[in-house]
Amino acid sequence: MSWLRRLLQPSTKPTEVKKDYSPSVRYAMEAMPTIKFDPSVVTKSVKADLRRNVELLAGLEKKHARQIYDAALRSVLAGRDLRMLSTALIEIAGMSRDRAADIARSLHNKATEQINRERTVSLGITHAIWLYANAPCMKDPFSSCPTAADIRQDSAHRAANGKKYEIAKGLFVDGKWARPGVEEGCKCSARSVLPWTTPADAKPSAAMALWYRKCAEQGDAIAQYNLGLDSVTGRGVPQDYLQAYFWFDLAAAGKPQADLTKLAVEAREEVASHLSSADLSRAQERTRKWVEGHPPKLYAPEEE
Repeated sequence: MSWLRRLLQPSTKPTEVKKDYSPSVRYAMEAMPTIKFDPSVVTKSVKADLRRNVELLAGLEKKHARQIYDAALRSVLAGRDLRMLSTALIEIAGMSRDRAADIARSLHNKATEQINRERTVSLGITHAIWLYANAPCMKDPFSSCPTAADIRQDSAHRAANGKKYEIAKGLFVDGKWARPGVEEGCKCSARSVLPWTTPADAKPSAAMALWYRKCAEQGDAIAQYNLGLDSVTGRGVPQDYLQAYFWFDLAAAGKPQADLTKLAVEAREEVASHLSSADLSRAQERTRKWVEGHPPKLYAPEEE
């Protein structure tokens, strides 16, 4: 029995948890869905920023810049392959292992921050809260004698904790515009400020469902899948299997994101068993019309 069937037909029988790691259990764990990197998020602006950051690397000879940029881009497109970039820095630029690891991490942190920022802004989110990680924002946090620059950066980032800032601009910290997790040694993160349009006394689940709907209508497969789950359980929206089928069907038909398509298909078929033939036909026709009016954006490698 699938997880969704158990959700639709709750049982009082307790689930027995196996604590041993037999070969079959290990196989099941390895077969669990994993999130694969979507290369289409590496836009022209992300590439341009990555190239600029490579060219600004202290001590990097100009003749190696192009090769290092190519290696950095491949490692980003591979989904944050730090080892690939570290190896290139060691073999091409002759860097030490520690310095190569630090630079690889820094370049990836900056690229990841920009990718997340562009994705967040595309969803209509304009502000975020700076969150200090309660860990020193220093290049070498274990040093018995940290530099003045490290101490100043850590103090400034600690003071920035909880402050709201405009995502497109960043926060003015330590005399410059900065973003969490970008500066070397920075371990800070951010929490998006979601622009709820529901009344102040609305339940969080209703506000979340409203936000899922906004993202789902823009073609976000994850939001479509989550909205389908909400429609099954009645969390934040009325329980509606017809609506749930529609959202699961869209998530399955959209651009694949890791094993999301498989999960959406399984959920869709489970919900279909609760619909009449007429309702099923209506839901499928609704999906067809929606897909025709919202063609997916396909990824195509850009010419350099």
